[in-house]
Amino acid sequence: MATPYVPPGVTITEAVAPQVVPLIASTSEVVLVGLTLGHQTRTDQVRLGGGAFIGEGTIEKGKKVKITKKKAELEALISVGSTVSGSGIEPKTVVETIGEEELALSIAATAAEKTMLTFEKEPTPLPFLASLPGSKLESVISVYSATNPSEGANNGKGFKETTAYKVDKELGAVIRINGGLIGANQLVNITYTYVPAGYYNPIRLYNFNEVQNRFGSALEKNEKGEYTSPLSLGAQKAFESGAGNVILQPLFHLSSGTEPEYSAGGFITNAAQPTAAQVAEVAVWEGTLKALNLVEAIDIITPVVGQGDAEGKVTDPVMNQIISAILGYEQYRAVEEQFIYGVFGENSTGTEGTELKLQEHARNVRSYAGGALAAQNLLINGGNYGISLPEGGETSIGGEYMAAAIAGALASRPVASSLTRKGITGFTKVNDLRTPAQKNEDAGEGLFVIEQNKGKIQCRHAISLDNTHGASRSEVSVVRAKFLMIESVKETLENQIIGQIIADGNSPIIVRSAIVGVLSALQSAGDLVDFKTPVVAIASLEPTTITASFSYRPAFTLNYIDIVFSLDLSSQTVSITENSSQGETV
Repeated sequence: MATPYVPPGVTITEAVAPQVVPLIASTSEVVLVGLTLGHQTRTDQVRLGGGAFIGEGTIEKGKKVKITKKKAELEALISVGSTVSGSGIEPKTVVETIGEEELALSIAATAAEKTMLTFEKEPTPLPFLASLPGSKLESVISVYSATNPSEGANNGKGFKETTAYKVDKELGAVIRINGGLIGANQLVNITYTYVPAGYYNPIRLYNFNEVQNRFGSALEKNEKGEYTSPLSLGAQKAFESGAGNVILQPLFHLSSGTEPEYSAGGFITNAAQPTAAQVAEVAVWEGTLKALNLVEAIDIITPVVGQGDAEGKVTDPVMNQIISAILGYEQYRAVEEQFIYGVFGENSTGTEGTELKLQEHARNVRSYAGGALAAQNLLINGGNYGISLPEGGETSIGGEYMAAAIAGALASRPVASSLTRKGITGFTKVNDLRTPAQKNEDAGEGLFVIEQNKGKIQCRHAISLDNTHGASRSEVSVVRAKFLMIESVKETLENQIIGQIIADGNSPIIVRSAIVGVLSALQSAGDLVDFKTPVVAIASLEPTTITASFSYRPAFTLNYIDIVFSLDLSSQTVSITENSSQGETV
């Protein structure tokens, strides 16, 4: 077939290059991990209908139960479908039939005996809980008459459980006991604690009031004198230091399995409040950190825990293990080129967390994974700081709360803005006093020194735990700026280049332009000083792969100034002048 004839001439076509917009990664995603109150408290006003009958019955072999009441009496107290509980009764057993002085159960009892049985009839679900699928009733604190709070033979504490009402946690309901002091359909105020669905999922909150409403008061203590929600206090310090928002991850233990399990709504279903002993178990921290896998971007992470917590079960060795668990999670995320900066503080308000122990822990972090993570972690050199109390006076708190404040301060400023000589708010004094020589020794070990200079609490020098590779890895601002550059280049290429352009002769130019766009944006923001144009080429043996290389100059802050001066004694003449108006010789 002959080739179609084309007359001499000029053909012009437009080459349309794809528009690539630099995508700059976030640098302010702060995650705090710590213990919380474990529940929320609420009061509902409801009418208690239905009721419960508690009586003695004889469980016979199989499903039969003998009760010394006529059928009519039983039907007034019990209905088919009423749940049954008691010794020898299987869970979720209900009444199938009601006869003359006997009942038939849906599930055979495990023992034949005479015992007290409870029959629930029309339990009253707590309406707020019923509107939150997945929420769990933890306990009922009190039940009072809505019209006469003094009603109830319970020494002014309202109605008494077991005689006036019973609680069904599985149903999230309160059941009036027939014959008790609560009348049928009586209006009562029920105060209860519950765990809302998703309580143990990570959550982003934007102010301190939201934190306290969800996780409890920052300064409330339990009977052992420990803060009931360290996570709330840590969040308060982060907000006081300038954080615009924080991602909070309550500490939990897995009630089943080794991985968090999720409902259809995305809520963790196998998380539970840890005991004091469990708070000190590294496996609990590792399990909690797995819940953060669904958080796409994390820039800074701080565990809000210190020596002496959990009834004293968090000791120096335990604290070291918890830090190692965080380092392990950083390593896990780094595989996906998600770089997290760890900010750690320990508690020396008691007998542990001493200067020597902090230096030892600094060496442990520096040696983790062959030192690969040392540059992306800092450990504060002290663990005892004063804060003001709302009611007046002061109290001392541990270095984990200073770490939360440092995390908030880092998140509130551009990555290239160093914290060196910057003030830290929310504290009144540094109780771990160090001499200049001791501060130098701490800094020599890579510790992040917090000092009180002429009344101002400040960061002496914002350094990481990497004290062997120079300013490019020891300056916190330089390391964080590097992470920003890596993640920004990756995000831009991932979202606007990969799968979007053809690997032809123009593709290296497009890729180079995209990288230059990101670097230029970072340069304009002051996150880097200068860069060399990337060298980009298609790999010779793999046409779908492009290689690129470049170098840049970080935005180092000026930390040292050397001044040399001398005295000029060349003039030997001394002049004397007379001030005639004052009559004085000068």
